Formats: sequence, structure tokens, C-alpha cells
Amino acid sequence: MNTTQVAETVTLADILAEVRRLAGRHQVFLALVGSAIAIGYSVMDLMGATTSNTFAGITVTVFVQFAVMERLLGDRLHPDRGEKRRYWSLFGSGVLSGLGIMLGLLMLVLPGVYLAGRWISSSAYVVAEGKSAFEALGSSWEQSEPSQFAHVAAAVLSILPTLGFLILMVAEAYGILGLDEAVLIIVSNVLVATGTLLVWLFGAATYCATHRGRNELRHVFA
Repeated sequence: MNTTQVAETVTLADILAEVRRLAGRHQVFLALVGSAIAIGYSVMDLMGATTSNTFAGITVTVFVQFAVMERLLGDRLHPDRGEKRRYWSLFGSGVLSGLGIMLGLLMLVLPGVYLAGRWISSSAYVVAEGKSAFEALGSSWEQSEPSQFAHVAAAVLSILPTLGFLILMVAEAYGILGLDEAVLIIVSNVLVATGTLLVWLFGAATYCATHRGRNELRHVFA
């Protein structure tokens, strides 16, 4: 399905405005989902890491991500996206972008941050337009072309809780904090859940900011 339009230029302020709009509209829903993610991950960690737990966690996360993105993108869902929810495409775009970003981070960090910005809205293209994983990555790349700085800056802001988690892990590894294991698990998973939601929220917000014209035309001709 080819629903991508000519790329619009957006600023970081535009993206942050959409973040505030979406977060304000769905604050209770996001708080409940974030709490559920933190509790679920904490329970799994306390039970001990197993292959079945990891697989179950990944599966549930994909379904939850799709539901959250669909809720956030409610007024941007394309009428031609089809009724079938493309969970595999969402999973695939996450894996492909994750691998690319990881390789980029290994190459002096900055390439990974750049890729994170260019692919920040790939999941939104899967949910809103029914695109495949490769199509979603391509659309996110094309739409971010005129506003690369804004997209990269948004990606950096979205991963701040994840950076906090990494700092926490390093500090604990060196015995700086000396936290009880249960406390460490809870705090770390709160950071992980917050980071996860922020990545989804910024992805949806970036998509909405980039497609402002489409939504305005839809209201005009409704």
C-alpha cells in the first residue's frame, strides 16, 4: 500500500506539541499501560529469566505496542489500511530498526542516534497505514528527510529513561548504589517501562506532526 505523501518540514517544537497533545489526551491510559509493563517485567525478573518468559514478554509487548499506537493514532488511521492488524510487520520493523541502531551505536554512537531519528515513526506507519516492515522503515526515512535534526532530537529525548536505566545498571555493577535486588528490579523496570512508552509516544507524535496536512484536509472534506 502506497499512502506516503510529500514529506513535510517539521520542527522539534511541532513534535513536542504533538507529544503534549497525545499525552494529555491519553494520560490515564498511558499511566495504566506503563504501570502494567513495569509490574509485568518486574514479576518476570523476580521469577527468573527463561526462554519461555522472554518469548512471552516479547509477544505481549508487540500486541501492547500495537494497541497503544492505535489508540494514540486514532485520528490519523488511514481509511485504506485494511482491517487486518499487521503484528508481524510491527515486530519486524522493530527488529530491523533495532539491529541497525545497535550497529550504529557500536560505530561511535552517533550513527545509531541518527538512525533512531530517521526511523522513529516506522511503527506508526505500520499501525496507521498498514505498511510492511520494510515499507514502514522506508516511509519513516523519506518523511524525516526535510527535518532530520528535529527527528534525531526527538529520538534522543525519547530514550532518556533508557539512558537512566543503563546508568543505573553500570552504577550497580560497580557497587556504587548497593540497592536491594527487589528494589533494583522495580526501579529498573519503571525506567524501562517509561522509556518504552516514550519511544512509542514520540513515534506517534512525530508521525502526527509530519502528517498535519492530511488530517486538516480530512476535517475539511468530512
